[in-house]
Amino acid sequence: MKRFLFLLIPFFLFRFLAFSQAETVTVNFAFNKAALNEKSISLLTDFINTYKDSSNNIFLYGHTDSKGSTAYNIALSINRIEVVEDFLVKNNFKKNRISSIPFGESKLLLIDDADEIKGEINRRVQIIVTENDIAIKKEKTLKEIIEDTATKKGATLVLKNMEFVGGRHTILPSSLPQLNDLLFALKQSPSLKISIEGHVCCLPGVKDGEDFDTNTQNLSYNRSKAIFEFLINAGINAKRMSYKGFGNSNPIYPYPEKNEEERTRNRRVEIRIVDK
Repeated sequence: MKRFLFLLIPFFLFRFLAFSQAETVTVNFAFNKAALNEKSISLLTDFINTYKDSSNNIFLYGHTDSKGSTAYNIALSINRIEVVEDFLVKNNFKKNRISSIPFGESKLLLIDDADEIKGEINRRVQIIVTENDIAIKKEKTLKEIIEDTATKKGATLVLKNMEFVGGRHTILPSSLPQLNDLLFALKQSPSLKISIEGHVCCLPGVKDGEDFDTNTQNLSYNRSKAIFEFLINAGINAKRMSYKGFGNSNPIYPYPEKNEEERTRNRRVEIRIVDK
């Protein structure tokens, strides 16, 4: 049974992205695999011969079928992206022209993919080729922020739009893009170690919020643990992560908050860089 059930969600990694007559090349994969077969290698070789000397940027969209947990499928889509990217780069395709988005199972082409043929249609990496004159405004990803030399050990980064069901540690579907970004950062930076740290709002004089799922007074701790477990299920080594809850002990804005914006800022999950 899936630990998290997500609806079809657009990945808002880019604020503005317009494709004009963009070409799409699709590389398909065997069940539960992230290896290229002869057909895929031939397809990618033709693609490289066509575009390696051009100035076009490309986007790699990774997908899986509907089998497996959401966390596992996000990780698998990342692995498939990495295999395609590595092949392109090893064959002299410039890495700075490549951007990647792992979708996991969230964008199925066929909902009923029980048989092998239908499943293979969903198991894919799409290569999207942009036109040379397309303007792209790209938000800085969590991976890029962490890799920036200005981000030092001990720095804390707020996971924006990390949302939970009120009073519970159940992660909302709207949090999937941020979880994707965090997972991608951890997989792309194997030396990265983090502490996942939860905070609550709106509770002057109370140590932590009540978690209605467990009837315990440790809501910030349980929410941090939920993110930790999501990443574990996606294949990240537990030794690279820790989690804790700070309750209301470290608010950004003093209690009581003046408005919803201040409450939202206090109700947060942060990532502290332990090592990079």
